[in-house]
Amino acid sequence: MGPLVVMNAVSGSSHARLCGVQTGVSKLSWPRELALAAVTGVVTAALPVHRLPRGVRWTAHAGLGLAAAGAVAWTMHHPEDRPNATPDCSTSDPAEPDSVPGTATTLGVEAAAGLVTAATSAGGTALDHAIERRLADRGVRRPRWWIGAAASLVSVAGGVLERRPAREFGVSATR
Repeated sequence: MGPLVVMNAVSGSSHARLCGVQTGVSKLSWPRELALAAVTGVVTAALPVHRLPRGVRWTAHAGLGLAAAGAVAWTMHHPEDRPNATPDCSTSDPAEPDSVPGTATTLGVEAAAGLVTAATSAGGTALDHAIERRLADRGVRRPRWWIGAAASLVSVAGGVLERRPAREFGVSATR
């Protein structure tokens, strides 16, 4: 379940930006959002990650961690992509300079993001296994398909929430 959540997040279904300003509207159309949800459900049902060999699982978790660290590094070294950037790609807060953080800060934040992502992936895989085992112990037929259906619903729910304006959540889109 962990890698699919990341796949869904990386797919670009959120974060419509103009120089980093989040608009609160998904880039994906509803047909594409529903197709992504269907693919998420089918892959989740058909690919029980916890049944893969241990080395493959840990390689996948590490790969996701490295991808997250790389994304953080890119964002930290490209101030024009920061979430509080204005249309001219400068930050809207004069107290926050458009500078690139130091090497130690960058490495620390990258490492933290990578470790959190890898741990979340491993935790999601363990949770997926526990849910499957619990459903099977209760006599549920085809527990993987039920888990896949739940993953599809979570994906669609995420798309619905992404389309809601930030102000509905008490958050300003520009800070």
